[in-house]
Amino acid sequence: MKKLSTARWVAYTGLLLALALLFQAIRLVFPGVSTLIVGTLVNTVLVVAAAAVGIWSGLIISVATPIVALLQGHLPHVGMIPLVAVGNLVLVVVVALCLKPEKVNPWLKAVMAIVAGAVLKFGALYLMVVKWAVPTFLTTALGDKKAAVIGGMFAMPQLYTALMGGVLGFAVLAAIRPILKKGIQG
Repeated sequence: MKKLSTARWVAYTGLLLALALLFQAIRLVFPGVSTLIVGTLVNTVLVVAAAAVGIWSGLIISVATPIVALLQGHLPHVGMIPLVAVGNLVLVVVVALCLKPEKVNPWLKAVMAIVAGAVLKFGALYLMVVKWAVPTFLTTALGDKKAAVIGGMFAMPQLYTALMGGVLGFAVLAAIRPILKKGIQG
């Protein structure tokens, strides 16, 4: 990835952040929309940010999205914001690092980024939320039933949405590659 000008970096990051927030807002317009759909779309944006703009762009989106989820009522406790942000950032960093090696087949790098990013994000969220947050403070704060639901949401669905978001993200990257090349050079 070539270095972007500051103006382009800000523009691309702002556009991707707006897109992630728009995807989160789908739940406000269509309350029955599955978390699997919204999660996949947000993960798609995280992957595109990591691959096309860089880790710092992904960091901004990683932190902003759980704050918005809390404000929308889809994250049940303020203590979950840093946990979800870290999980998102794991995906961003792993994708960016997997794309670094120059002499590796691009398809292999994409597959490595998707699989490693999804598995490590899932693992981080599972450990932080299911194994730590649920027993230490979510059960007390939310009650047994709601904490159990949160534990379920931060288990396998996180792996599925990260995998689907990775695949969709690399499909988007392939589609916008000519625009990115022109934007970076122009």
